[in-house]
Amino acid sequence: MDLVVVKLTENTSRRFTESHQARTVKSETSEKIRHIEELSQLDILNSLYKYTHFSNETSTKVTNVVQHKKVTMLRQVEKKMAHAKVMINVGSLNELLDYGTFKEIEKIQQEIGIDYIGIDSLYDDLSSSYRINNGQHLPIFSMFGKFDGLLNYFNKEGIGIFFNQSLLTFKEMSEIEKQENITFIQHLINKLEVNNLKKWRVNYSFDSPNLKEDLASFKFLSKELAQVVPTIQTGVTLPIDYPDYNFSTAEKKRIFLEKILPFCDFVSILSEPNQIYSEYENEITEVEKFQEYTYRKVLKIERMLMEWQLELPIVVLEWNTLTGQDQFIGGNFFRGAIILQELLKMNQHIDCCGFWINAGLYEKYLDETPMTYDGLELFHNYSGCRPVYYILQFFKRLNGSIISVGSDYWLIEMAGHYQLVLWNSNYFLPNLSVEANFLESLSIAYHLETEMISSHYFQIKQFELNRESGALFFSYADFDSRVPLDFEAHHYLAETTKPKMKVFDMEIGEKFELDTTISSNGILLFELTPIYHP
Repeated sequence: MDLVVVKLTENTSRRFTESHQARTVKSETSEKIRHIEELSQLDILNSLYKYTHFSNETSTKVTNVVQHKKVTMLRQVEKKMAHAKVMINVGSLNELLDYGTFKEIEKIQQEIGIDYIGIDSLYDDLSSSYRINNGQHLPIFSMFGKFDGLLNYFNKEGIGIFFNQSLLTFKEMSEIEKQENITFIQHLINKLEVNNLKKWRVNYSFDSPNLKEDLASFKFLSKELAQVVPTIQTGVTLPIDYPDYNFSTAEKKRIFLEKILPFCDFVSILSEPNQIYSEYENEITEVEKFQEYTYRKVLKIERMLMEWQLELPIVVLEWNTLTGQDQFIGGNFFRGAIILQELLKMNQHIDCCGFWINAGLYEKYLDETPMTYDGLELFHNYSGCRPVYYILQFFKRLNGSIISVGSDYWLIEMAGHYQLVLWNSNYFLPNLSVEANFLESLSIAYHLETEMISSHYFQIKQFELNRESGALFFSYADFDSRVPLDFEAHHYLAETTKPKMKVFDMEIGEKFELDTTISSNGILLFELTPIYHP
């Protein structure tokens, strides 16, 4: 059956999702739709997307269309590749006393690197040694001794603590709880080395209904902590959000600009488009409004700080993309290229970026119960790496001078070595992620060429991350069983679900040329190392 292919208009993505229910398309395009109505329901979905994504002048008669794209990389102004700091959110220091969670921290530190451990509370539970010391007056028992091994690890690895202090939570603490926190902080100071204390950050959240009470708590805590740790860095979460990113009142804006922000070393934001999308679902009809949602929010905050004449680094405490409103859709929606593209763009404008360590802790500390959407967690159950883990690995591998940037590629050079990261990002309603024909239609056959790579012999490493390679959710589908998998099966999946790697040699003359195909939201990373013959 012939398939008509034409160009996408910006406001049609959501409307065509509804055609998944086999609705009749209106008559204004009846001449072209007559062909589509004869197809199966799955082909309708594929055809409608194609119908809206290509120009009227372009048509083809193949059932599954692979798009073709030529990429010519030209030299641009060189810019040194920089990396935003990485923060791993764990909820509470107490969580790192769990053996499995701590092993995940070790793996991240070894393979990616950690700058900060993000916590919302110092501890969830006090040990028996605390009760013996405090209640029975036996000071030989360290009150917080169970954390000493963890603090020694932080010192050794140079990992800082990023403490998110809710001022509402502080206000609701009893005097005994406040004193216990102060005592614990003193214990941290005694155990952490000076260089590690310099990395310690405290971020305040003005989240109670009474702004003046929060302001009083902010001043008190800032003063107390500064006396104990003079090098402490203080920040605040800006209480502004979609769609206009303004303070709720003029008085609130005045207080922040005059009495809070001038005393801060950084500002922070939270970015969860799924919550916003749900809140405005009746008003928002275009999923494209949430493309690069966090990146656009960062740019907005950056412009606002410039208007306020404040030079403050921006910290993204945690962020996300649209995932779908249930775990099945979210798991099927492979977002690799979407996440990488936004991270690379955002990286140029932020100081630090946060990620949750695993799905279990993300769900435990998420405000919404039950959890309906995924976040950007690095691990699944049984320490299986999620795609975000590999994206961070790719991100951290990039090193050198950025010499060419396109909408779907970066080319980097360092001392005769080259790195080319290429991706095929497709932002669509997550519901479409369960349709194989639709996903296949989004694959792109690239022809790459550039004269910027030196004439030489190179060994090329090629890493490929897509939904078939590196996405744990799809690997689970290979185990067709009605009962839960045992540890052996989970461990096997965790060990084998990784990006594919190829190694080959290539002689490059006056021009580098390469043909490759990338599936929807897939990523390719090429590393070119010169071969020198004796």
